[in-house]
Amino acid sequence: MKDYQILNYDFELSNNINLLQLDNNWLLQSNGLSKLYINLHPFNQLFWPNREGELIFTNNIVKVLNENKLRASSICYPSTASMNLFILFNKNLCESLFIFSKADKEGKIALFSLLNKNDNPYLLIEGSSFEFKLLAIEGKSIEETIEKFIQANLYQTILSKRNNSAKYQVQVGLFSPYGKTNILKEKGFDVLKDISALMKEYIKDNNILHIFAYHGSHDSKYPNYLPSELLGGSEKLKKAIIEIHKNKQKCSLYMNARLFDSSLLDEYRYLENSIVRDENNKYVVETYYDRDFYVMNPRSEEWRNLLVKKAAYLKTLGCDIIQLDQVAGRAAIGPIGTKWGSGYRSLIKDIQSLDLEVWIQGINEIYQANRFELCFRYPNILEDGTIRGGYPFGHSYPLVPKLLENQNFIIPMSSKSLIENIDRNLITIDLENEAGQLSLYSKSYMNNLENNLKKSF
Repeated sequence: MKDYQILNYDFELSNNINLLQLDNNWLLQSNGLSKLYINLHPFNQLFWPNREGELIFTNNIVKVLNENKLRASSICYPSTASMNLFILFNKNLCESLFIFSKADKEGKIALFSLLNKNDNPYLLIEGSSFEFKLLAIEGKSIEETIEKFIQANLYQTILSKRNNSAKYQVQVGLFSPYGKTNILKEKGFDVLKDISALMKEYIKDNNILHIFAYHGSHDSKYPNYLPSELLGGSEKLKKAIIEIHKNKQKCSLYMNARLFDSSLLDEYRYLENSIVRDENNKYVVETYYDRDFYVMNPRSEEWRNLLVKKAAYLKTLGCDIIQLDQVAGRAAIGPIGTKWGSGYRSLIKDIQSLDLEVWIQGINEIYQANRFELCFRYPNILEDGTIRGGYPFGHSYPLVPKLLENQNFIIPMSSKSLIENIDRNLITIDLENEAGQLSLYSKSYMNNLENNLKKSF
């Protein structure tokens, strides 16, 4: 590691990072695994790419780390970190330092961390063979410098423009995580007809009814997505979707791109080599609702082909849209530099080739989804410092949607600040039952939905 002064700021760089001074900026090029430390002490504010963006007062970083008994906390690209962009605002000098790189289509894993180093806040960027530009822009506020950055067209998106016709989305889960359903057996999937009829009455045409836990308990038995026989099976769901279409709504169904229920390994033994392994060559396991799931490698063709096959089956039931979960909402797993995102890019493209739309939770500059769900989640930092949700150091600052222009976003009705800061024509408002909670079907579901539909006007 070597110490440098770049644009009058302190940096600590790996020996394999080359510096090149251009007209009004610097270029940092690395060959192989590299680290880049930046002392945040001179700066008042930091923007970093946590989901749609998080704006942080730098004097809060060490405090939050100490409260969580951590030395460091991190997000990772290309999942919980949505792009390669950092903005550091120096109030005394009335300027912002922009550190940015073009989108990495291969989706190589990089780690971005906030550190407590001798009671000073630091930003650490760890990546492989990267190229970052450093540029100082004058302005009395970080907002002023960001506007200059945008007007200069310095960020180039690789995502194609998406058209959006759906103003609203309604979600319903048919089974709880523990296998309970409040739907009478004789009613079954017909409850979906009632929901779509209510949608047509209040919000008219071309909106989305998203259905999850239609196969049984929420977060179970992935990748099995056969409609529950208790609710009438595939034929009854198919007829319900026909009615949804008659009511001029679109049907969205849930799939998980990351998880494989460990209890199904004997049934899918050929996928054994598709499971991500840790440094001890053991399967990587994540637990949800007391159930163990293997984390699957998105680079595995066998895994992707199976998911495409499952999506094609859901298409035969009348499905229009697939929610492909945990693509951008959970940390990528593997050594820094591992190609992670290219597999998900291929998966999204292959499902779209079936004439299906795809939406994902979270947002990322390399995934060409039809919609990105931007959602508030309560701050959640794991024991190792991984940020799993929320904005633990600052607050939501939706710069990422602004830079990824002409994309479409699903935003919960309760997230008013996000709705107000993004072009309404790009937004599908999710008419949630209760902020941050699963929208499970219950005795009060229809009344709650009707109240929310009325609020939509």
